[in-house]
Amino acid sequence: MAKPRALIEAGGIRTLARSLRILEDKELSDEMRAASKAAAEKIVPYAKEKVPVGATGRLKASIKADATRSRAIIKAGTPGRVPYALAVHRGRYIKSTGQRTKA
Repeated sequence: MAKPRALIEAGGIRTLARSLRILEDKELSDEMRAASKAAAEKIVPYAKEKVPVGATGRLKASIKADATRSRAIIKAGTPGRVPYALAVHRGRYIKSTGQRTKA
């Protein structure tokens, strides 16, 4: 006799989020998003300590927490207000000298 299987099985956070989307459970989805955002907000102060601070401090001020059902997100910089954020994070290649700046 075959073992009875569950209608939906969740093996990880992404699978659980997908299952909640299929079940259309809005309340539990909102709770998962809130838990992810709370986790991201705990990391923001450490990120603000580590970021290099220039004359304006815009990069440090732009660090914010966001979340979805399946992941916590920490955002820093926007192309319009802090266009150098990506260069600070990854470094930058300078064509004229052929060198790469340190991240």
